[in-house]
Amino acid sequence: MPAPSHDGGISDVFPADVTDERQVAELVTAVTDRLGPIDVLVLNATGPQPEAPVPGVTWDDHIAQLNFFVKSPVLLGQAVLPEMQTRRFGRIVHVDSEVVHRPPPGRTAHVTAKAAQVGLTRS
Repeated sequence: MPAPSHDGGISDVFPADVTDERQVAELVTAVTDRLGPIDVLVLNATGPQPEAPVPGVTWDDHIAQLNFFVKSPVLLGQAVLPEMQTRRFGRIVHVDSEVVHRPPPGRTAHVTAKAAQVGLTRS
């Protein structure tokens, strides 16, 4: 059951793997069934951010980061945009980090995925 907040709003918890298309669809259905139409989608999920020097970063490491930081916002956006467009209202807020502008050492795959995420948001 949703918990009321001090200012009259409500909140709840909806766990899901946001890189899994089926779970994203189920997540959006659960949220809308419980709370009504989604007006605002905040993309702020994060996952593991392995550190390794460039020679130790594999293509699979890059794919894992891209799957999380690019695939998840694509899936979530695709799941909420049609209803937002139908209602002619909605906002998507994409929380990013400073790593694209100031890459930390040893985070090649993470920085690459975050740069792709920025490109996705801007486009």
